[in-house]
Amino acid sequence: RPRRRWPAALAAAAAAVLAVVAFAAGRATNASPASVREVAMTAPSGRVVGDSYIHGDDPTWVFVAVPGWTDTANEYRLRVTLVDGATTEVSGSGSWGSVLPVDARRIRELALIGSDGKVWCSALVPV
Repeated sequence: RPRRRWPAALAAAAAAVLAVVAFAAGRATNASPASVREVAMTAPSGRVVGDSYIHGDDPTWVFVAVPGWTDTANEYRLRVTLVDGATTEVSGSGSWGSVLPVDARRIRELALIGSDGKVWCSALVPV
């Protein structure tokens, strides 16, 4: 049984490293501090299980890392909800990062949705 946890642990470690590298790269390219926002991802219980990073320069990108998540499933969708209520979903596994065709200032909430349709964790983005 411990073998099944190694892929998840490796994916979590890789996600954390990628998040730090991406954040540092954004700062090194003279991105203003206001253009990168970090928001905690919390489980429905309220426990913080990871972080999301929203880079607001053109293009907008979002990266989500949940190394604190202990569920054995590793496939999920990221639901992005905008301030006007519109949503978009993108599939992923392990960690997730992508360029979004929206203005970062319009993102209101990020949520990881499991294959069963339940919210694993989410983050409310301050407007």
